[in-house]
Amino acid sequence: MDRPSGNTYVAGQMEEKELLKKEKKKGGLSKEQGKKLATYETKHAKFVNVQINELLRVIELDSGPSPANGDDVVPREAPTSTETQMAIVIPCPNEYYHTIEGVLMGIPYDCLGILVSKNSRFPVDR
Repeated sequence: MDRPSGNTYVAGQMEEKELLKKEKKKGGLSKEQGKKLATYETKHAKFVNVQINELLRVIELDSGPSPANGDDVVPREAPTSTETQMAIVIPCPNEYYHTIEGVLMGIPYDCLGILVSKNSRFPVDR
């Protein structure tokens, strides 16, 4: 994933935190600040302790059964045989639906995905 280098990335995170703090105060945000905050929220999401950037960017590893040309061609069966024996555990305490959906979209089809959730419970859930 492309990420801005060092200082730019940290400055963006700091600005996002300042906007969130200001949003919580009684004064609220201006329209311009609201748009900036919305931009940050659509491009970045925190998933447990890991920040995932550009959730909607999809990188396709398997392009289908058509033959490929080149020296470094990996046969389709090679990753598939490993993926059928593999499980990916996804911790998701109190995560937004779109964040979990983005993570699930990145799991290979043949791989088993296990969601581990410790969400806050509400009286309706009991």
